[in-house]
Amino acid sequence: MKMIALQQVRPGPILIAQLLVCASIVGGCRRPESNAASSSVAADAASSPDYSVPVSAEPREVAEMALKAITADQLRGLQSLLASKKIQQDMQAITRGKNKFGGMVDNAVSLAASSIASEMNWLEPKSRVVEGESITGEKATVTVKGLRLGNPQTRQFFLVREDNAWKLVPSHR
Repeated sequence: MKMIALQQVRPGPILIAQLLVCASIVGGCRRPESNAASSSVAADAASSPDYSVPVSAEPREVAEMALKAITADQLRGLQSLLASKKIQQDMQAITRGKNKFGGMVDNAVSLAASSIASEMNWLEPKSRVVEGESITGEKATVTVKGLRLGNPQTRQFFLVREDNAWKLVPSHR
């Protein structure tokens, strides 16, 4: 029997691109209105509290709002905290503007929200605690600590300044 060693991988542009390709294969490259994930987003829209980012909010506050949205399973609320312009620009750069990836560019924000939620859902919801933030110019990182099967774990939110407010991105490129 062949054993495969697993190593912890930090999210980066290649990993994000791979995740997005996998998501498009599993979910198909459809327009948002025909995507099953969008149905879920539309369903929670009516009951979604306001998660908009105030211009004065610090990265830590945005991370706390994101954790609330993730814990409440409010994908639309989480999407409102994302740097959608930056995410779509990054996806356009990753796909090099090729038309066959148009669905991925159209769904980039939804896919990014799913990726971020998945990363944070690795931690047990009741154990998640925002521990610190690091700001370097127009980028910030917020550390979240928690437990996974009783073992201490650390995850990070990545943020950038967009429209004069701190907003989430899947990773720093």
